[in-house]
Amino acid sequence: MPLAHLTDPVGRVRLGRYSSAGEVALIELRAYGSRRPFVDLSAGRAVAQALGRAERLAYGRSLAWVLLPDRLLWLAQLLPDGMSLARLVGSVKGRSTWLIGSRRPELGGRIWAQGYDDEPITTRSSLIDALRSIVAAPAAAGLVSNAADYPYWDAAWLPVASDPPQGCSTASGRTETSAAARRSST
Repeated sequence: MPLAHLTDPVGRVRLGRYSSAGEVALIELRAYGSRRPFVDLSAGRAVAQALGRAERLAYGRSLAWVLLPDRLLWLAQLLPDGMSLARLVGSVKGRSTWLIGSRRPELGGRIWAQGYDDEPITTRSSLIDALRSIVAAPAAAGLVSNAADYPYWDAAWLPVASDPPQGCSTASGRTETSAAARRSST
């Protein structure tokens, strides 16, 4: 996934692009600088809470996400009365920054890098590819050998994320806990 936003802080990459209700996008948010702020449970929970809040308030729908030590990969769908993609991302970044900052003041309030990268998902096959890349990311990064062992991820389609049902829906508040935590509690 190209990271053009890091070399184009003015946002010219998004010129001519707009977001519309129902649109699904694979979004990548990177941590500020070379930090790895998402290595502990409190940071993971803060990001999960920010994603859940955005969904409960009908800003957007989280279809799948994984929080790696230095970035968030997030598959989101814009809702009919929700926010634009830029505002949705800003809402999640702002809320998670506030939550993490209140728990980890040593980070100095700077959690996320400026901007984000997004890739529109327009076909069922690109949706499945995006889901697979999200689920596989922790193993690909060498964090775990089995993706199911990684605690900081969730998907609307469990237990089989590779075969999503028709439409893109998820239960409200689903991202409050990780998929791994839900599986271990049953």
